[in-house]
Amino acid sequence: MRSRDFDLDFRDRARRTSQWGLGLLGVAALLWAWCAVLLLTSYEVDRKPDDKYPAQCESRLLTDRSTANQGVARGSWCQSERDWPEALAVLGLSLPVSIA
Repeated sequence: MRSRDFDLDFRDRARRTSQWGLGLLGVAALLWAWCAVLLLTSYEVDRKPDDKYPAQCESRLLTDRSTANQGVARGSWCQSERDWPEALAVLGLSLPVSIA
């Protein structure tokens, strides 16, 4: 092969690698955004199936009370709907993707 062929092959592989990197960073950014939505947005919980008046829950991270886990002690409906392990699992999934 001539040097021109090697150069074109190298550039083609570099472009493909860059596209894969941008795609993986996009996936990692979506996972970070999903984690932020889980932690920062308020949500509703049905007390029973097809509940007309669901319970209003504060965000897991930003709360007016002393801690976001205060509902566990009171037996609140919100306590297990959006728990920390789910958000941390999403964050954990983003790490290998962003490292790759």
